[in-house]
Amino acid sequence: MKILDTALETLGQHGYRVSVDSQGDRPLLLFENRSVFGFVASYETPAELLSDWGHTQESFLNRYSRALQLHPTKAWNAYGVFLAALPGDVFASHRFGAIEEDFNATRKIARAGTASAVEVRRALAPLLTISDADVLAKLDIEHRLASHLPDSLRLALLKAQPANRIADLIEGAT
Repeated sequence: MKILDTALETLGQHGYRVSVDSQGDRPLLLFENRSVFGFVASYETPAELLSDWGHTQESFLNRYSRALQLHPTKAWNAYGVFLAALPGDVFASHRFGAIEEDFNATRKIARAGTASAVEVRRALAPLLTISDADVLAKLDIEHRLASHLPDSLRLALLKAQPANRIADLIEGAT
């Protein structure tokens, strides 16, 4: 349940309404905001996740099909998040990639090695809002530009030069 506890706290901090649904075969963390809804399912092993994720998704969709019908806009932003506590091998990683590329019914996030709070948050990152203060405090945009761009292009960007001037500089840099 540690994975679900961390996910509940993390998603709640990012403006999601969250609750635990214990009616099915396994507890699910349900989350929803204005445009997204879905569930988080936790597993002990990658093998368990790989064998059960489809059933878990189907059960969720069957149980909440009425809500999907009432909010068709959110149906386009339904997520299934499948997290395994133990790390997986290369084979499991490839299978997790295939799960995430399967856009049937929900968008998916599938990760192994999520026993720590840091890894759970990392797995949930696609669903989280960017905390501007945290991100901006860590960015020194001028330094980043200086280390990646020629001086003339960096200065044009920082001085908000017209787009055609910046395009000319980009074209000249390649």
